[in-house]
Amino acid sequence: YANGHTRKSSMSPEKARDYFRMLRAPLGIFAVQGNHDQYYGWESWKSMFTDLGICAMWNDSFLLHLPGGRKLQLSSVRDDYHMRIRPEELPLRLSPAIPHILLSHVPDIFPLLKPGTADAVISAHTHGGQICLPGGIPLGCISREKVKFTYPWSRLNGTPFLITRGLGCSVLPLRLCCPPEIIVLEIR
Repeated sequence: YANGHTRKSSMSPEKARDYFRMLRAPLGIFAVQGNHDQYYGWESWKSMFTDLGICAMWNDSFLLHLPGGRKLQLSSVRDDYHMRIRPEELPLRLSPAIPHILLSHVPDIFPLLKPGTADAVISAHTHGGQICLPGGIPLGCISREKVKFTYPWSRLNGTPFLITRGLGCSVLPLRLCCPPEIIVLEIR
């Protein structure tokens, strides 16, 4: 939600409030913090989200009740930019019969996930490489684990990962052959 490494480089949560206020979703709106939100002050963003009824997730897991009696487990993993995630922090799957989507700002959790932990993982952080060759081939990867992945979908140990390029930039305020994006994922 925050952009850049300082408060001056980002829109404030107070100013962003009007944009977030317009969001509507029948099962709720969920937010997962990233490293830029920590730079700005995650508590400020979390407070704004909470005031608007948006669920700010931090190592949480919810059971959503879908129309027709179906269920969906939605879990989050805290951002690990300052302190690495430990395997015991990963959310447990409630049941193999209930689809499980895991939200993690960083794709660095790839190596920690055992097969069957989640049916899909939605991640970001990498900015798509931010500076790419024509065709969107990243020159670099913003991942400590140096896991090879492709955009927007990757697969590791049988688990599909959706990695969005997001909207912001990191370090350099520049994107080349890597346009910002918002992905709308429709789950049926």
